[in-house]
Amino acid sequence: MLSPHQFDTDTPLPQFTIAVENLNLCGTDLGPVTIPVSYDERWSPRFHLGGFMDDETALIGKLFSGADAFFRIPGTAQNTALIVTKFQYGSNSDTIIEACLTREPLELGHTKTINNFSAVILSPPFFLDKPIQLTETETLSFEILRFTAKGANACLLKAQGRFESAKLFSTLSNLITFMTFLKGSHAGIGNVLALNDDGEQAFGLLGFSPNDAFAFGDVKKRRTNWFDIEIQNQLADIYSGFVAAMADTAKRRALRQTIGFYRASTMARDSSVEMAIIAAHTALEAIVHYILEYLKRGGRPHSGQNACLMKVPAFVRNKSHRQAF
Repeated sequence: MLSPHQFDTDTPLPQFTIAVENLNLCGTDLGPVTIPVSYDERWSPRFHLGGFMDDETALIGKLFSGADAFFRIPGTAQNTALIVTKFQYGSNSDTIIEACLTREPLELGHTKTINNFSAVILSPPFFLDKPIQLTETETLSFEILRFTAKGANACLLKAQGRFESAKLFSTLSNLITFMTFLKGSHAGIGNVLALNDDGEQAFGLLGFSPNDAFAFGDVKKRRTNWFDIEIQNQLADIYSGFVAAMADTAKRRALRQTIGFYRASTMARDSSVEMAIIAAHTALEAIVHYILEYLKRGGRPHSGQNACLMKVPAFVRNKSHRQAF
């Protein structure tokens, strides 16, 4: 797979390959193969499978209106299903089949624990233009470095610590939520690469976590929010406080609800001002209700007015309201 440093470019990313234990196309097992892969314009991995089909197999795939495809990564017992997005029948080696993952990112490698890794933050907050050091625990820290290419819309993420590969994204959940808090929309984290002591790939994640990088059409379009260039100097302290708050169950629920509706407001800004206002109001309500409910003196709310306000059901707590929204 690609090194995260290769994303420091404003040109199309190069094609690369991944080795699989078995590739199945149209019900035919092809055994161990090396599959060409590329990232498309939205940085989603595309698998190029046309070169593995002979004329007969390709014709079967055409007759059955598509090609079922799956493969198995070395060291795993489960197959990875693919969705065929392009099928163009041709003779000999001219058949074109492109497929994408049903779910991203895809885990590559079966190393149970990794010590350090590097990754890519897709569509990070604007103004994030200098190295940022963030500390989560005494044994876990992050460094964020802006790529230098003029058109690059990404940052390099370096993580120092010991991680369980199966729980990598739960380990990164605070950082992912914090990026959403800074930008008002999802910043994807992916193309994770961990090397062993010999410099060989020990673990990797192909693809990215959910992100809103291309939700507005123009990936480089600046969305105004509260984050500006001066905040960078305070990010380390803000993140430490954020991590401490996320360790508390009640605070974590309030923060996730608030940030979730804050993102919804940002995403609805262009399509519906009314929905954006409702989402912003709900984000405010979520944090206000937390303050009224949990920040008490002597076991009682700060004032009689607070106690009165607490009798009003919160919009964010109403399941039917959330589902309708």
